[in-house]
Amino acid sequence: MPGLNFQVRVPAGETITGWAGIDYKKLRPELKTSMNFETSSSIGSLAAFANIKIKTTPFNVSFMGVYGQNATDLMMIGGYAVSEVTSVANDFKIYTNLNSANFWIDLATNGKKVSLGLFSGYTKNLGASDEITGVLYGRGNNIDHLFRISPRVTITEGRFSFAGEIESTTAAYGTTGSDGKVTDTNNVNNLRLLFCTIYKF
Repeated sequence: MPGLNFQVRVPAGETITGWAGIDYKKLRPELKTSMNFETSSSIGSLAAFANIKIKTTPFNVSFMGVYGQNATDLMMIGGYAVSEVTSVANDFKIYTNLNSANFWIDLATNGKKVSLGLFSGYTKNLGASDEITGVLYGRGNNIDHLFRISPRVTITEGRFSFAGEIESTTAAYGTTGSDGKVTDTNNVNNLRLLFCTIYKF
């Protein structure tokens, strides 16, 4: 069973909708070890999320939180790592998950001519489930946390819409320890300007 996903969606009237779910996946990192021995060693990873969306006449608000193990397939930081070598001669391994917590909020007005929006998100590296003794595999394993804020504006005139966004992201890079957590961090900032034109027909 490579993956299993379960979700529950609960509407509360016409204004509020909430949904939550869990996702489980199982990976087999190697078919054969570096010593050319076949291995069936695998790692199971769990992700859980919850979301609330509030729709009103003047604006919409969405909140979401995600806990993820090895959440690289969800485009988040994390992954997995070698926690134990059970046989040096055969290079048989046991793996551990790298975990993260992620939260975001999005606000948007419902103006017909001018619509304003604001997105903000935060990701935290929670470290490994077990001590790391070998190689790490994943995304952003030397990042302790990420923060992003993105204000935007959309102007609509007839069939045309013109949208612009400023995206500011801060990543705290540092040194990864055997527990998977990152210390001695240094913030690196990135600024992006985006513009798009939309024609509806």
